[in-house]
Amino acid sequence: MPIGSVIGGFVAREGLRLPYLVGGLISLIVVVVSFKRIVQIGDESVVISQENDK
Repeated sequence: MPIGSVIGGFVAREGLRLPYLVGGLISLIVVVVSFKRIVQIGDESVVISQENDK
């Protein structure tokens, strides 16, 4: 069964807002994961700068 026809069937049944909902959900997941990583990098940077000050 081709994947495109399955996805097309979902879009036809659910309407054209389904791709926007899926894309928004993926974007939200990427933002949450990226935010956690950015905070982790910032914390590591503070620790390194404190070690250099000693």
